[in-house]
Formats: sequence, C-alpha cells, structure tokens
Amino acid sequence: MSESNHRGSGALSAAERDALQAMFDRLSGSYYEVLGVARDCDRAALREAYFDQIERFHGDRFEGRSLGGYALHVEAIAREINMAFAVLGEPDRRARYDRSLSIAADLRAVDEPARDTRTPMPMAARTNPKTPPPTPWRDPRTPTLTGREGPSPPPTIARDARTPLPLTARHAAPSVTPSVQSPPPPRATPSVQAPAPAPRAITPPSEAPAARRPSQPPAAPSRRPSQPPPPNGAPLPSGMVLESLNRMRAENRTREVQRTLEDIESLIEKAARNDDHAEIVRLLRHALTLKPDDPNWRSRLARAEETHQDSEAQRLSNAARNAEKAQRWDAAGELWAKIADLRTGDAQAALHAAQALCEAGQDFGRAAEYAKRAARIAPDMIAAHICLTRVYFKAGRTASARSALEQATKLDPRHADVVALGQKLRG
Repeated sequence: MSESNHRGSGALSAAERDALQAMFDRLSGSYYEVLGVARDCDRAALREAYFDQIERFHGDRFEGRSLGGYALHVEAIAREINMAFAVLGEPDRRARYDRSLSIAADLRAVDEPARDTRTPMPMAARTNPKTPPPTPWRDPRTPTLTGREGPSPPPTIARDARTPLPLTARHAAPSVTPSVQSPPPPRATPSVQAPAPAPRAITPPSEAPAARRPSQPPAAPSRRPSQPPPPNGAPLPSGMVLESLNRMRAENRTREVQRTLEDIESLIEKAARNDDHAEIVRLLRHALTLKPDDPNWRSRLARAEETHQDSEAQRLSNAARNAEKAQRWDAAGELWAKIADLRTGDAQAALHAAQALCEAGQDFGRAAEYAKRAARIAPDMIAAHICLTRVYFKAGRTASARSALEQATKLDPRHADVVALGQKLRG
C-alpha cells in the first residue's frame, strides 16, 4: 500500500483548522511556548515535546490536502518547531537564548512605569478644599509659596494669611522654601529696591487672581519612536521597547538559522561519504523549511531526490532479478511494481512488473494496469501489447485479448509471439 493511502484527503476539518490556528498564535511567544515545555525542562522532555509537535504539524502530514489559506500556517509552524528544538536542544545555544529572554523581560519591566505619561503624580492631602491642584509651571518673578511645590510648609510660613508679614520675611521666603525644579535665583525687581510706603499682606493662593495661574497644567509632549532616545535613567516609551524587542528577536533568529544551516552542511557531507542518499534528502528538506525561497537549496533537493530514486531503483531491480532467477514471481512482481511506482515514466519497469505478476497468476488486474501503462508510455513497444494480450488470455477475457493482439499485429504481424497467441485465440 502506498504512503499516500495513510494520509487524509480533501479539505481540512474544523478541528484541524482550530489546531493550526492555535499553534500559529503560539509562534509569537518564546521557543518554550512553541514546544509547550517549561523553562527548566530536561532534554528528555524537550525531545518528547518536539517529536509530538512535529508529528502533528509536519508538512508531510498534510500532503495532498486542500489547505487553502492554512498552507503558510503549516510551513511557518514546522519551521518554528524545528528552530525551537535546534536552539533549545544544545546547552550553549539554550543558555544564550535564556539570556536574551532575561534581557527582554528587563526591558519590559523598565517600560511598565512609562505606559501613560499623562497620568498625574500622586499628591498629598490638602487641608484647604479651595486650594487648586499643583502645577509644574510658575512665574519666576512670583515668590514661592508653601504648600505648592515643597513637601511640607515650614512652620514660620503657615500662618494666618490676613496677618501681614514683615518685609524681610517676604523676601526671605523663597530661599527657605524647598523647590523641586531648583529654579535660578530670582532677579531683583524695582519693588524690592524701591522703598515701600507700607507693608502689604501676601495674597493667599486661594485668593490669587485667575490670570496669574494656569487653569490646568500643560500636557507633557508625547514621544514617538522616531524621536531621539531619552537621557540616561529615563524610561523608554512602549513603542521603542517593542521595536527593540522585535529587532533583537529577528537578529537572533537570523543567527540561529545560519548556525543550523552550517550544521546541516556538515551532516550532508557525512551522509555523502556513507552514500546515504535518503539521509541527504531528509536534511535538504529540513534546510528548505528554514529557507523556503532559496533557489540553491531547492535545486540541490531536486538533484538529491533524483539521485536517491536512481539508487533505490537500482537496489530494487537487483533484488527483483534475483527473485526471478529463484522463480519467486510474486516477490519479483512486487519489487518491479515498486520500481514502476517510483519511476512513473519508466516503460521497462512497468513491463517487468506486468510480466512477473502475470507469471505469478494471482492479480491479473494489476498486471493489466502495468501492461497498459507500459504501452501508453511507449506505444511502439510490441512487448507491452503482447504482455497485455497474454494477461487477458490467462484471465479469460478473450475479447480484450483479441483487441490487444490487433495492436501487436499492426506493429509486427510476423512476430513469433503474435503468431502463437493468434493461434491460441482462434483455436
């Protein structure tokens, strides 16, 4: 039974489509998530998970199926599964990959406080409900007032606003009150240098004119990924962190693909020294899943498959001739049938399969199919028409045998086998 009989046919079922989509969504995670293993798993668990996933999602499992839009899903899933096992299966590469995951986690942790720059800072409870919220902007010519920028008002300033302060206290207040922004020293104003006619009371913040303070603090400018990076110590915006993570993962994947291809090259050279053509074909197919658009790997795979078919056909033909010498026609027929199925354009292989199956006398239907295939590939081959006539004659299908004999008679009416079969059919 051919290998295609073990596979499914037709379109994908709903369960298969859901499984492919769910696995495709897992590719955006780490290699541990792709294989479905824990970060601290051992190599045995890793190998078991790899073979389980590759058995479910390998491209050969869906060969001959109508995949539709899921064809790219199957290629990407198989490629990522192989890449995940190639990276996590080697201790050195796994250690490097774990370090890159730790760096990515640190970057995400740094990015968390800077998710929304518009969120106001928490402020202490105010005793006066009429006091407006604090603002980062103030007029440098205005004296610094307690309770606006400092953490706590000094006891010498927190007094009744209706009681006027001495002139010396008004001018000493800015130097005593702590300031977050550390503004430059205030410039001397004419009101300070000129003699004041009388001391005035400082207007409390709740009674200040509306024009002297803004209605709301100015919005912080939004930073885009294209802007220059912030100074050292400042958190990175989320867009820049995601871009950095994607770039780092793409670079790591490119390096891992290159290392895997180098390993495949060394294994191909070893298989070539051992004349293991089947292993060469398997390795080249694996390389093609990593670089599906590379014409060099595709052409190498085509040549390797042709060489593998020739070597396999030679091995089977030697075994079939040995079976014919031992008069084991059933085994010879099966061997020649495998060669004919392997090399569908070989008329001689199909003719040998028909003759051996006819001599075995067990399956005349298959023998007739291979004889007709040989006659279709090479219409001028008289041996194919003679074999088909003999198969029909042994199967008791006299009318079909006469029709096949007519085709052989047109090619060579004096052929000894044609004359002998004509006498049998007339007698």
